[in-house]
Amino acid sequence: MPFDIQILLELEQIRNPFLTNIFLFITQFGEELILLPLMCLIYWCINKKLACFAAMNFFGALFVNHLLKITYCVDRPWIRSTQLSPVPDAMQSATGFSFPSGHTANAVSVYGSAIFWFRKHLWMVILNSCIIFLVAFSRLYLGVHTLQDVAISLIVGFLLLLLNQWIFRKIESHPEKDRLYLFIVFAAAAFGALYTILKPYPDGTDAALKTDGMKTLGAMIGAVCGFYWDYRKIRFLKSNKPWVNIIRLIVGLVILLFLKTALKGVFNQYFGQLLGNFLRYFILLFWIFGFYPFLFTRLELLQHNSYE
Repeated sequence: MPFDIQILLELEQIRNPFLTNIFLFITQFGEELILLPLMCLIYWCINKKLACFAAMNFFGALFVNHLLKITYCVDRPWIRSTQLSPVPDAMQSATGFSFPSGHTANAVSVYGSAIFWFRKHLWMVILNSCIIFLVAFSRLYLGVHTLQDVAISLIVGFLLLLLNQWIFRKIESHPEKDRLYLFIVFAAAAFGALYTILKPYPDGTDAALKTDGMKTLGAMIGAVCGFYWDYRKIRFLKSNKPWVNIIRLIVGLVILLFLKTALKGVFNQYFGQLLGNFLRYFILLFWIFGFYPFLFTRLELLQHNSYE
């Protein structure tokens, strides 16, 4: 029996309802449900520069992870071995191929950004390192990924953090090349879209895999366009009043949730699954990083003018 399958079988032996509920909760720290609101909080209310760095890592990790998944097309562990019994509630978010682990890659990208950013603060390094490794272990405990899936995501994720830190410094030192950076992202997204749609897949591959890829590409382009608009035109600042930031966050998240839900059926009906999800996630991320900051900046300007 393969070593990676044996590890999952042994982990099944220590499962109990208490631990399962804990790891079902922990694994959500590698999901959109927590990561997108977290980036909204940081971008709108705390530290815009940190949010930009985290988003660069997050979307870079999503992009690379997607390309690796559709290139190697590794089946999920329970498909490779019928002896395995993954936790049913964890299978809902375990879509597509197994290698590498998307949850782990997401955790490394966002919480790893915090490690790099606050590397002089030991408690932040320890806290975010624990989150990363707990998310990674949760994927093994829940039986939805193998050790190779998780290990490669950890290695690739930290390499991407190093690369993106270098790129981030280049962008800061050469802001006049912003259009070049924008072009590179667009070119990468175009390649990713063509590769996702045109490459051959094994028989029986779930169509959701392509849909997930188009969500990733749409989100990446939406975020970059939002950043670019802010850099060129908006240049919003977080408020010095905590209550203003709280209101911004609540209103922004409510509208984000509404858009995410309302646009799904309409866009899929009129544009199809692939283009519909690409456009939906473009709008969602453009809302976060561009249009919503524009709206509350304009509102502040109107309020300021009314007092004069």
